[in-house]
Amino acid sequence: VSSRNLILVYVCRCTGHIP
Repeated sequence: VSSRNLILVYVCRCTGHIP
């Protein structure tokens, strides 16, 4: 898994958006 994906997931969780 790319670190970019991890960051995106973290941001999504912080904003409350789960893809």
